[in-house]
Amino acid sequence: MAAPRRATVMLKVVKKIAIHFCPFEANVRSTREFLVVVGSEKARLTNSNCEVISMVKHDKSEPVVDVTYDPPAFVFLLSGWREAADEGRQPDQQRDAQRLPG
Repeated sequence: MAAPRRATVMLKVVKKIAIHFCPFEANVRSTREFLVVVGSEKARLTNSNCEVISMVKHDKSEPVVDVTYDPPAFVFLLSGWREAADEGRQPDQQRDAQRLPG
């Protein structure tokens, strides 16, 4: 297993990051790694007004990362897609399409 790549994270235009995950599921690795990066002191110093909220659940739900930008924009990430790519497989597109908002 290779060490995770370290990228420079700039939270300058980010207002809030909300991370929801069940730690007992197998597909939360990238979500937890993302939480470590955005929660680091180096990343937090780029915008002290950015809220980083983590919600740990035990309901077998898919990991979700909500990013709110300032000026307002909204990004909704299903990290299961990233996990599938890491494992070299295709995600269950029909299941994931049902969970997308809109």
